[in-house]
Amino acid sequence: HHITPIFSISFAYLILKEKFSLKALSPLILVIIGIILLQENDLSLNKKTLFIGFISSLFAALAYICIRHLKNKVSTYLIIFVFPLICLPMVAPFAAQKWIWPALNEYIFIFVMGLTAWIGQIGLTRAYQLEKASKIAPINYLNIPFSILMAHFLFQEFISINQILSISLILLGVFLTQYLQKNLSK
Repeated sequence: HHITPIFSISFAYLILKEKFSLKALSPLILVIIGIILLQENDLSLNKKTLFIGFISSLFAALAYICIRHLKNKVSTYLIIFVFPLICLPMVAPFAAQKWIWPALNEYIFIFVMGLTAWIGQIGLTRAYQLEKASKIAPINYLNIPFSILMAHFLFQEFISINQILSISLILLGVFLTQYLQKNLSK
């Protein structure tokens, strides 16, 4: 899932012919190092998990490029409306096989999850409509530090030294990328 921004930038270049500066994107190496540090020496993934992650990243990137392509042609809300319209019938057979009814108090978390995902999707869709993929895609990496910090503050999860270093590298990489893109395009 963390290679989605790289796929997004590549597809934008190949399909939409969007130009980008390799020099401006070079700080993403810091982000990748930060992500690797988060694994805390556990880089073992089975082939199935790796394949699923790779394919989901590929399809997510293609979805973002479709959004970018439709930037002035289709409403943000139509795009967001179509996602669940397509997803629901496709996921229903799989969900039915392993369906577990949530406890009453879990519905609150499910509702909050749906609401926050919807708000995030509005912002992400609108961002891809307004700006080049090479400027938006790296910002996706901010979900990593936000997730770690939210888990800490909401669920009292411990933040390790590795995670602090990872957050620092990811933030530095993303902000340097944005800074260089802004200043190299002048």
